[in-house]
Amino acid sequence: MCKEQDEFFMAIALQLAREAANEGEVPVGAVILRDGEIIERIKALCESRAWTTYKLAKESGITY
Repeated sequence: MCKEQDEFFMAIALQLAREAANEGEVPVGAVILRDGEIIERIKALCESRAWTTYKLAKESGITY
């Protein structure tokens, strides 16, 4: 992946983090990629749902 793609996906994650912060959540956002395509966009739900990272990933259909 090139630097421009990295910056593009990071900008999306940062926007998700800003959205989480505006909703009173922990300011964390992430995008999950497969073959260069976004398969999931996630923002923190710690305060509103008290989910752990593992449970959030599990609910999103991500397996380890």
